[in-house]
Amino acid sequence: MLPTTSDPLQALLARTWLPTLSVTGAEGLPDMKNAGNVLRPFTAFKLSLRLPPLVDAAQAAAQLKPCWKTKRRIRPG
Repeated sequence: MLPTTSDPLQALLARTWLPTLSVTGAEGLPDMKNAGNVLRPFTAFKLSLRLPPLVDAAQAAAQLKPCWKTKRRIRPG
């Protein structure tokens, strides 16, 4: 695997100060052999969010939680 940058400062910032959102789990996705361009009844993700050191975690969670907890249904047409 290659580094994302050759600049040491950018590498340090990416590891310590920049936020990161990672998908650590997913549910409701079909197996590759059954995958297709279709609507699924549900999809759920487990996410991990790394915040910069000076960001208040409780405040960030309060602002993001409504976005992630909303059950959205996409209707064709």
